[in-house]
Order: sequence, then C-alpha cells, then structure tokens
Amino acid sequence: KRYYCDYCDKHLANNASQHKSHLCSAGHAKLKANHHAKFRQPDEILLTDSGKKPCRNFFNTGQCQFGQLCKFSHLTDAEHCKLVDQAAKLKAQQDPVQLLCQAQAAFDKWRNKLQSSSNTDFVASGANEAANAK
Repeated sequence: KRYYCDYCDKHLANNASQHKSHLCSAGHAKLKANHHAKFRQPDEILLTDSGKKPCRNFFNTGQCQFGQLCKFSHLTDAEHCKLVDQAAKLKAQQDPVQLLCQAQAAFDKWRNKLQSSSNTDFVASGANEAANAK
C-alpha cells in the first residue's frame, strides 16, 4: 500500500519515516497552507495580516516564493478595503441581536395577522382538530 497526500498530489511509500519526513517538509507545509487559505474568513485574514509589513517580492514581481507562509503581507490596498467590506457584511448578517430582532418582528407580524383575522373560530377549530388527531 502507498500513502497519498491530497495537498501535494503525491503517492509515497507507506512507512513511518517517509511519511513523517514528507509531513515536515517545506513543500508540504506551503501547499497545505495554500489549501487552507482558500477557506479563511475575511475578518480572519485581516487579523493575521494587520501587523505585517508589505512583501517586497510580491509587490515588485507579483509573486512570492513563500506563498501563504510568507511573514509579510500580500494584500493590496484594494484587497484590504474589499475584505473590510466583506467582514462588515458578514458581521451584520451574523449579529445575534439583529437576528433576534428579525425573528421577533416576524413573530409579531404573524401574531397580528392571526389576531386581526375575522375568522378566529376557524383557526381555533383547526387547532383543536390538529390536537385531537394526535
């Protein structure tokens, strides 16, 4: 049997020493970091890149040999602004107070519609029939 590394797209002999040396290699670490970088949230990217200086190689040549493992930032000003906007939108969508207010408003709307219905006996008899069916 052979060991297959998804990150590196390589088949290796399935012995402990080769497996360990592959997992500790710089090439594997770089490819693994690049894979996981695809799934990072905007606020997470901003947090990790906030204290970094710009990467000279990346901004001069458009590429960096270290990739996601580089200790310098590869974000341009335009990308930084885009990430700030995305992070703000995600935070607004996930704000629990806002979600609670939306749920409360939907419930109030439903309750008011139910109370203003002129045929409340029909609604009550439907509820009784549903309870009796159980």
